Amino acid sequence: MNEILQLGESTLTKLTLFIVVVLYTFTAHAEQSYTKNAEMMCGDTKVNIITECYDDSAILPHCTKQDIEFKPKDINKNITQATIGKEGDYFLATSWACVKGKSQAYLLINYNTGGNCEDCEWTELFDLHGKKMANNRGKTTGKANKHFEKIYKQIGLPQSWPRSSFDHIPIKRKD
Repeated sequence: MNEILQLGESTLTKLTLFIVVVLYTFTAHAEQSYTKNAEMMCGDTKVNIITECYDDSAILPHCTKQDIEFKPKDINKNITQATIGKEGDYFLATSWACVKGKSQAYLLINYNTGGNCEDCEWTELFDLHGKKMANNRGKTTGKANKHFEKIYKQIGLPQSWPRSSFDHIPIKRKD
């Protein structure tokens, strides 16, 4: 009977220690996590980018969620696009621009993997209802870039935009 009681106390001690470690880890993570919000009016659409991160010590912060919310004036509905990459393909939206085409405005978003390679940065083109129209990811292969250029021409956008046209999206705690 005494052995069972000792085993029970040992198990209880281990369980208590485990719970303390889990709670400590959760509390430490919760204290470090933060949310950044960027807002832009593009045409008649309010666009928000909400980024949830927990560590910004690296060049590109460690974030768990980044969404683009489109709130078009002409429809009573919010459209949300998740932007954060999946495991093994991590990237974040880092800058954006509202650009005018032939007949309407469009949103350009620059993405970054935090790496230093030709395909570590690219741009996606959205209409103001949140539809992804094109991107130039994989520029080195040429296929994505040709489709991007074709869509650009069709909607009346110039082939390239200077970096100064893009606004920084705050993703670091101090941004």
